[in-house]
Amino acid sequence: MNKPGWGFVALFSVVSAFAGGVIGFLVGVGTSAFGQEVFDEVSMIEERAEIENPVTLNQSLYTLQYPGNWSIDYQREDYDAEHFFYIDTPGGSYIEVTVEEFGSDPQESLDEKLEWYEEYFNYPEYSDITRYGSYTGSGKIVKCRGLGYGETYRFFAYSDGNKTFTVIEYIYDMDSDLCKPGFDLIERTLKIK
Repeated sequence: MNKPGWGFVALFSVVSAFAGGVIGFLVGVGTSAFGQEVFDEVSMIEERAEIENPVTLNQSLYTLQYPGNWSIDYQREDYDAEHFFYIDTPGGSYIEVTVEEFGSDPQESLDEKLEWYEEYFNYPEYSDITRYGSYTGSGKIVKCRGLGYGETYRFFAYSDGNKTFTVIEYIYDMDSDLCKPGFDLIERTLKIK
């Protein structure tokens, strides 16, 4: 074989090895739980929050409304309609709500939630908040980076001495204009009974 023929074979071998490595990596990541979650999130497309047709949740401990095109994650094994649930947007942002039937220190509740989520924060920037709707308590906004895009967490905890609620909002910054009206609707309508 002449020299140009060997060059082609060598180039083809390198390109094939590289392509095989990339495909193998994607298949390997895609079959892991984490990889599947990443691929699922990347493939989701956010939609404008439909606040004109809200869904009302009315439980014995609370009431709230959320956008008509958002959904409760009933598949979570820790789902509890009265005490713990997630409301998901079509594009992968969400809100987590916890309602407990006892009073606790809002700062301790906040610190506990922050500790649970800490491993997801990349290059976090923190700022304090003290209000969520009509409630005064302890809160933090955490701005960070994930897979090359900005994301924001908003944590808030409140207690009236008999009940405690915590709310965690998670939003991709690029989807903020589409999701914020929905988060505002929940904040405005959440009432502890």
